[in-house]
Amino acid sequence: MDRTFIGGLERGERNVSVMTLCDILRGVNSQICNFFSSL
Repeated sequence: MDRTFIGGLERGERNVSVMTLCDILRGVNSQICNFFSSL
């Protein structure tokens, strides 16, 4: 029980970190797009 629970937590944390990375990349990409469109 404990191992599967901890494994699920680790998987969830990995998914969260991947999602936050995607959000950060999206924000950076939108900033770059805005920067180039304003040139």
